[in-house]
Amino acid sequence: MRIARPGRGAARRYIAVQVPVEHKDLAESIQDLVDATVKAASGNAGGGAVDYAATEALIAEQTAAIERAAHKEVLRSLDVDASRIRVRGEQFAKIGRAQAMPLASPSSRRGPL
Repeated sequence: MRIARPGRGAARRYIAVQVPVEHKDLAESIQDLVDATVKAASGNAGGGAVDYAATEALIAEQTAAIERAAHKEVLRSLDVDASRIRVRGEQFAKIGRAQAMPLASPSSRRGPL
């Protein structure tokens, strides 16, 4: 479907979305979804049979990546790096701050537990 009256900037045939630079991971996830969608849509132009389950899985994966990036940004803003905090009236003291190590999967463990 052709748009009869395209908006500003339509000569380039793009729509710009403004994402603050501090949310770069979110912008990259959004762009990955757009790229996957454009590729899937352009690959289906011939009118032949389509394995839509694969397309649906790809779009679901990219959409989930956007959701993860959005939660990451919000959770990052909630992080408090203070020596003491009060939660529901109860005071807590920080005992350390370190990068967490990922847990190994059961199949990658070596030796007795």
